[in-house]
Amino acid sequence: MREVRQGSAGNEYVTFVRAGEYNPNREAVSEPVSENEGLPKALRDLHARGRGIIIVPSEKPADIWRPMRADERREDMSVMAGPIILKGAPKSGEQMPMVLYLNSPTPDVFGSDLEPYMKCCTDSISLVLNTLAEIILEVRMLSPTIN
Repeated sequence: MREVRQGSAGNEYVTFVRAGEYNPNREAVSEPVSENEGLPKALRDLHARGRGIIIVPSEKPADIWRPMRADERREDMSVMAGPIILKGAPKSGEQMPMVLYLNSPTPDVFGSDLEPYMKCCTDSISLVLNTLAEIILEVRMLSPTIN
């Protein structure tokens, strides 16, 4: 299972897409996680120190895992997560608008040998996101009437 959690205006992350499953009401049924708790906070802290991938073991540490109803499905016995980083304009600074999760029902399946691959994925998604942001900024500068 793969999913992406997206930040919202309320400074919370909600699942907006999961691999193999499209639910148009995903944001309405996803339990939000504050940017100041759980994996989002841990990822921000790691990113500030120059790292960014977290591997969560089957025995979830309370400081990085907030229990949710979905845990009962046991789809996330192993979790690897990484931040999607948007460099942003000088005024807004760096942001973490999304988090990429890889989940497995198999306990402790992710090891540190997989971190470079996850980092490659999150860096690639971040590159595309930053490129799109630059294009949008450029279009807005060329056409001030476009919002």
